[in-house]
Amino acid sequence: MEGGKHPLINIRKKLFTKYHKYMRLNCDSYFENLDENVLHERLKSIGEFKHDETSEFMRKKLRTIERTRHLQVWHDASMIANHGHILFCVNILYDPAVFYTQQEYKRLHGVDVNIQSQIEIPELYIIGRCKSNDEQLGYINTRVDCLKYLSEGIVLNDLDKSYDKSFVLNDVMRMFHGDGPASQLEAGNQKGGNYFCPSFDIHIC
Repeated sequence: MEGGKHPLINIRKKLFTKYHKYMRLNCDSYFENLDENVLHERLKSIGEFKHDETSEFMRKKLRTIERTRHLQVWHDASMIANHGHILFCVNILYDPAVFYTQQEYKRLHGVDVNIQSQIEIPELYIIGRCKSNDEQLGYINTRVDCLKYLSEGIVLNDLDKSYDKSFVLNDVMRMFHGDGPASQLEAGNQKGGNYFCPSFDIHIC
């Protein structure tokens, strides 16, 4: 088994560099000075408005939501030239709380762009030579190493000096998609055997 990996932290930074122009990226003062009616409408538009929350809490919540991207992994194994190969890719899930809508972007910049199709283009994460069996488990440790760093946000000032040092972008690993055997592996169930279902930990009987 052998392969190569682009560390997830590098992919996260690359995704910011590529797609920051589509992100809202409002500074702290924007949230502090946001009109209360506009604040309520903004939260309602993303399904996050609750009547019993204070304005201060709402402002902090909106700031956190706008600065949190959601990532997903695509995983598959295949035979190429009579050898087994495995592939992992990572992409951002489009979220109108974080990214402009197509209509908003056109109104701001006069350009019609399908933002969702742009930002959901996958980035190569891991590719290796490996049988499509339990040898795939050999890649778990290196993926866990990457996931540990998800708790560390990306300080945008390190990538672009125009941002304040307090401006931190967070990422959450939310989703997975792939074929049946890959789904079973990701879910921690057996591939085949008595516990074969990737969605429910239930015996075949």
